[in-house]
Amino acid sequence: MEQLSIRSVTAIDGWPLSRKEARASAVSPQIESGNVYVPHPSLAPWIDGYLAEWAAFPRGANDDQVDATTQALNRMRDDHRPGILGFLEMELKERNPAAWEALKKQAYESETCESGSRPH
Repeated sequence: MEQLSIRSVTAIDGWPLSRKEARASAVSPQIESGNVYVPHPSLAPWIDGYLAEWAAFPRGANDDQVDATTQALNRMRDDHRPGILGFLEMELKERNPAAWEALKKQAYESETCESGSRPH
């Protein structure tokens, strides 16, 4: 494959990637470096099908799990939040700001009560 560089943009000769393939390509360094973990089949009986879908991607009959995983990994990476808890926090903030504010208030009240800085 011949590579052509124009200014700071690099183009590679070949078929254009689909959006799903581009998302998967963007997270492949995370996966290849061992920073993505999947549960053991004894804990998650669905994992064999999930891994089979990854192995067949992008030419397999199904790719929904691959696409959902790559979207989550890209979003977690781009938003600089730690792990799944950060991802869930961001989702709650975006989808239900009132619930997010109530949760923050509850956490603050619980923290201050435990530290003894205010009466119970």
